[in-house]
Amino acid sequence: MRTPAPPSGTPCPYKIIQETGLCFAAGLLGGTAYHFIYGARTSPRGHKLLGAIQTMRMNAPRTAARLGTWGALYGALECGMHYLRHKKDPWNSTTAAAVTCGLFEVRRGVWPVVRSAVSGAGLAALFEGSLIFGDRLMLMLAMRKDTTVNYPKFPAASMEGGAAGGGGEKEEIGFDLLLGEVGTKVLESFDTAGV
Repeated sequence: MRTPAPPSGTPCPYKIIQETGLCFAAGLLGGTAYHFIYGARTSPRGHKLLGAIQTMRMNAPRTAARLGTWGALYGALECGMHYLRHKKDPWNSTTAAAVTCGLFEVRRGVWPVVRSAVSGAGLAALFEGSLIFGDRLMLMLAMRKDTTVNYPKFPAASMEGGAAGGGGEKEEIGFDLLLGEVGTKVLESFDTAGV
């Protein structure tokens, strides 16, 4: 009998490969752009393009390899946290990011490790929080898809300058994002009286 697939995301052994590849690609693209611009700015006049290409070729692979290694370690630690806790929640990725960032600063001493781990945990928590907020927002929008917005019908003006009777339709708008509950405000259009 097969084991059931996880509820969401990539299974753990493949997640390490996926994280490594994504981080390597991001490091390669970002490192290429950064080092090309840096090389162009620091090269002497007349040699800007050649200096930019040379700086990019020397440093972009190093940046990509460093970020790829970061992704592999992060993926392995996140899978390890999932294996140990038997849960898939934001604490796994936050802890994995903290440990990964801390391990990358081990040779510099204790305080750089602590600073890097705290900043890595903070960034991971911020990222996970934005994902949770996005999921909650999409859920609220999905719950709200049945409500329709009916705009009031404005009457046509008559030749004497008066107006015919207006419609009394309702417009349903709004929901409370902070509390996570869907609320509706009903605004009624006003009736315009004829002159």
